[in-house]
Amino acid sequence: MVVVELLEAAVGFLFDQFGIGGVSVGAVALLLAGLWYSRELSSLLIGGARWLRIGSVVAGVLAIGAVAGIATGALSLDSGVVAQLLELLGSLAGGL
Repeated sequence: MVVVELLEAAVGFLFDQFGIGGVSVGAVALLLAGLWYSRELSSLLIGGARWLRIGSVVAGVLAIGAVAGIATGALSLDSGVVAQLLELLGSLAGGL
């Protein structure tokens, strides 16, 4: 109820200061600004989704390449960078 009373007081003050016309114009301006910023935010989200899609394709290609390399013996799990990465992942997973 306190929130309702505060809103009633704020709206009453605005009507006393600016009248119905001023409050109406302000409400329309606020609505248009909100719609404008919503549009800008959606553009950012769409751009982020595109980069995530590209990143998932790259990660998929790298994963397929790693599996194919391990299956053909081109990558060894016993030594080298792959072994170090697996050891690091194992130590991280063990710490959780």
